[in-house]
Amino acid sequence: MIFNKVKDILSDYIDMDSNEIKLETRLAEDLGLNSYEFMSVIGEIEEEFDLELDEREIVKLISIADLLDYISNFKEENVFA
Repeated sequence: MIFNKVKDILSDYIDMDSNEIKLETRLAEDLGLNSYEFMSVIGEIEEEFDLELDEREIVKLISIADLLDYISNFKEENVFA
């Protein structure tokens, strides 16, 4: 479910069929997101999943898998908060 929602968000910013987005897809290199688009995607993800991405962690998000792991870990940590 998270993966599909992330693909939906990304599809507004890329010229690629969302079905072509895989876990190993790289955000900048494969999707061609520039820094403005990347930050816009991050903003939409924060809003959609009710989270705030740590700016120090954002630079570590290279692939879709990295992004999904971050979202999942954030959600898990906040279940117990």
